[in-house]
Amino acid sequence: MFHEHRLPEPIEITSARPAYLQGLRATLGDSDPRVEHRAEVWQRWGHRHALRSCRDGGLFPDVFIRRLLDFVEISWGNQGLPGAPAEFYFTTPLDTLYLDVRQVAEPLYQALEAATQAMDQSGISEETEIAALCRAVRRIPETVPDEREGWYLCGEPDRQIGTWSIQATLATALGKFPEAAQALTASVPHPLCVPQLSPAVAMFGSAAPAIGPAAAGLLAQALLKAFIWDVGPTAHDTLVQDQPLAEVRAAYEEGYDLALDLLDTLKLPGEQTQRIDVAQLLRDLGISISPVELEDDGLRGVALAGPDLQPTILINTHHPMNQHESGYRFTLAHELCHVLHDRGYARRVSLVSGPWAPPGVERRANAFAAMLLMPPELVNRLIADLPSPDLGGVDAIEDLARRMGTGFLATLEHLTNIGKLNDGERERVKAEAWRRSGLDA
Repeated sequence: MFHEHRLPEPIEITSARPAYLQGLRATLGDSDPRVEHRAEVWQRWGHRHALRSCRDGGLFPDVFIRRLLDFVEISWGNQGLPGAPAEFYFTTPLDTLYLDVRQVAEPLYQALEAATQAMDQSGISEETEIAALCRAVRRIPETVPDEREGWYLCGEPDRQIGTWSIQATLATALGKFPEAAQALTASVPHPLCVPQLSPAVAMFGSAAPAIGPAAAGLLAQALLKAFIWDVGPTAHDTLVQDQPLAEVRAAYEEGYDLALDLLDTLKLPGEQTQRIDVAQLLRDLGISISPVELEDDGLRGVALAGPDLQPTILINTHHPMNQHESGYRFTLAHELCHVLHDRGYARRVSLVSGPWAPPGVERRANAFAAMLLMPPELVNRLIADLPSPDLGGVDAIEDLARRMGTGFLATLEHLTNIGKLNDGERERVKAEAWRRSGLDA
């Protein structure tokens, strides 16, 4: 509950409860054995994270608890319960909350401890199932950190074979540097949980569960290269502001606002009518850019920063997006968001951007990148330079995208989001682009 963060499969929904419902719903009514297996995996995941999974007829609230980076995510709803009295319902609407892991683990354990002690005193703990529960509760503080980190790295036990290959990879890459290995692999200790993940565990936990040994080795080497004892001050330090996902705002709105704040602080775009030079901006902020060729083309980039890490952005040159200038620039801006705003309580980030990274965090970083590369001031100036102010055609969007160094679709969506196009105009431009490509819309 406090260490497994991955869903059974990548899904573009921010919080656990709606993601679980959609993932399970997608398997309903399909007798394909592969789909039935997916349903079983989702159900097992739900049993580990949904409070109602153990209700056995009880009137429990609709609450899901899971790990998310250095936080615990609690998501809930008010879905009715089968067999509940007609007058019984939960009034709390849909919502999500992010808390320090210890803030949740400690009171929950205290409640479990009190309940099992009461069972002992009442004598019902002599029943087999209750006795097993009491023993399991007493063993929780004895759980070794490696087991807890295994849940973060690989999920349920039948997938934890990957834990050992990752640990072996780290041992190979870091073995000659024991002090660095200790700093990069040691998580903050606590008897009930791992409140702050080590850089290595955090990084590999956001990568694909079945990451290959070659890619894992390259990532471990890059992490080691970024390691520096007591990193001195850098130009971006004053801009760092850890920002857990907002509980009541859309991730894209938050990403836009964070980028606008940065643009205002840096006085960008100023009077210029040229594209934002994001690579130069990173260099000015003391953030290194390092290309790396990873065999997993689902991994777009990696953000590394913190007390003992040289601020670094790794760009996977094998990823299709990074093989074009516009996509490469977008990845740099996306990773900058992680460096500045996704550090957690440890003031550190080691996050892989890809399908297994937290969707809300990724969506916010995408919005940040779009606004950083296409700020309204620059957009307005470039529109004024167009032969015609009409943006309702492919040529105008392509012209703007070329000038700003952004992708066609990213530019089109961003112009719609900031009110330069309405939904109908956007769809007409998309349809025209499809026709020009010779494909059916």
